Amino acid sequence: MTKSFMLFMASIIISVVSSFATVEYAQCPVIFDKTNGVLTISLSSGERLTFEDSSHENYNPSEHYPNAYSYKAYGCISDRFLVLELSMDEFSEYKLIDIDNGNIIEIDGRPILSPARKHIITYRNDIDFGSFESIISIYESKRTNVTKVFSKNFGKMCGPINVIWLNDEAALFDIECMPPSPGEHLNYKIYLDDGIWKLNLKDGR
Repeated sequence: MTKSFMLFMASIIISVVSSFATVEYAQCPVIFDKTNGVLTISLSSGERLTFEDSSHENYNPSEHYPNAYSYKAYGCISDRFLVLELSMDEFSEYKLIDIDNGNIIEIDGRPILSPARKHIITYRNDIDFGSFESIISIYESKRTNVTKVFSKNFGKMCGPINVIWLNDEAALFDIECMPPSPGEHLNYKIYLDDGIWKLNLKDGR
């Protein structure tokens, strides 16, 4: 097998995995804008929500300000729920905003859409600092609601990484721990089986 052929196959694999891992958020049917540290979201009802960054002068989220925070809006996971990020010094929190009524849904990490947008997987990994529990969760996404249907807590010393969807009913991820230990990167599969989400090591153990 030639080196050029191996590189060609590797590029195909990377492309396929990337397509599984990322599904873009939808364009929201409402307007959101950020000016001078204030994020404004105009709801379908005409009401406006505002989220203001911390008042720290020249705030930059990449620098170390223990009490600083900043808001950012992404697209929608459907035509109703807007993704909102609250970024702080060592971690970020994510929420979904119902653009019809302004209700806020707390979620366990940045949402990753399944290929057909039927489910959302979220994960949080804080093993570098150990301030928060590391967790992976799955939500069912419908037009009028988002419901958590599965969650697994890995504590403060281990956490999920490399999370990708295989299809709308299965995803893969690894577990890393701190401090590192031999064989720490365990490969897990999370999948829907007869209406129930289950979690197993990828090799079936």
